[in-house]
Amino acid sequence: MQFAPRFGIAWDPFGDGKTAIRTGFGIIKETVPTYNGYFWSMVSNPPVQIEPHIFYGAMDTLLQRQGLLFPGGSSSIQLHDKVPSVYKYSFGIQRELPWQTTIDAAYVGNVGRHLIQSFDINELPYGARFLPQNQDPLTHAALPDDFYRPYPGYEGIGQIGNFGWSNFNSLQVGINKRYSRGLQLGLSYMWAHALGTGSTDTDGLATYRPWRIGTMVHRTSTSDRF
Repeated sequence: MQFAPRFGIAWDPFGDGKTAIRTGFGIIKETVPTYNGYFWSMVSNPPVQIEPHIFYGAMDTLLQRQGLLFPGGSSSIQLHDKVPSVYKYSFGIQRELPWQTTIDAAYVGNVGRHLIQSFDINELPYGARFLPQNQDPLTHAALPDDFYRPYPGYEGIGQIGNFGWSNFNSLQVGINKRYSRGLQLGLSYMWAHALGTGSTDTDGLATYRPWRIGTMVHRTSTSDRF
């Protein structure tokens, strides 16, 4: 059971039927999300999928060596997940003008919480390849990454869960002339600003910096005439 109320209010402040003030709020739940990332986390993990690694071999002795059956790239799922939710709200004023024309100005916005995102819990620490303790003493080159990850021996371990968030704010203005004498005219303008941790469910979030630093910014400005 999910709580998702919605309501709207319209008010005629002057009682002449020419001005309307409207506001509304609603909560929308992602009841049928794209769960491909969850399915892939299950079918790509051992023992369903095993990738043996063979170290220090040669082509002429490949069939004689025994592979190391150890998890390579693994996946995980957030233990206590939450249902993704979007909270939508708006406030607008409409006014009737002469010549059968109306003007509409509104603020429209929403925020998203508990959005499906992923990140690598075994991501290589930032700058780890340049640390002296992670370099080969003979060649002075960095050792293989799996030697100094948070979980040594494993490759990346992607975790999918409800870590994402977003917000959207916009100003929407429209002027419309009703159809009369063979003419209908409409003009609209929107300025919008959006922030979010990712554009898709599987966008990986960095673990070596705050997620707000790497958020996606998107601005739009449109004007249509017909």
